[in-house]
Amino acid sequence: MIIIIGWIGWAVTAILAAHWIYGIRKYAANGARVSLGNTLVGLLFVLLTIAPFARPFQKIHLLWLTPVAWAVGTFLSLSVTSLVAPFAQAFFFLCTIGIDQKRAAAKRAWVEARAAELRASGLQPLDALAQAEAEAGLGGWAAR
Repeated sequence: MIIIIGWIGWAVTAILAAHWIYGIRKYAANGARVSLGNTLVGLLFVLLTIAPFARPFQKIHLLWLTPVAWAVGTFLSLSVTSLVAPFAQAFFFLCTIGIDQKRAAAKRAWVEARAAELRASGLQPLDALAQAEAEAGLGGWAAR
């Protein structure tokens, strides 16, 4: 029974890793900024997905390691950025292989120009950027 629960934990971790990679690729392809925290959490989820095959340990531990990886990745990006940034940047590079960078840069330039227009009309800078990203279909908190 514990083996089955362990495999379920591994499957959940693998799904989260795939979801994070998809999110990073989607945001990067649309020209949106991807935070260091999101990239680091995705890296930790991928490492947890691979770890049981690289070094034998009970997969049931993934049930507590996965939420810890999320918390560690989120808070580690806030505190020791200079130590973890190279790993996160390398993972981001691997995740974005094959994305049309020119198209993404053009979309980002449009968002920045639209945000500048909105700021000129009197919106606060963060509100203008959020609205411009929502108009571009990038989502974010303003689109909710």
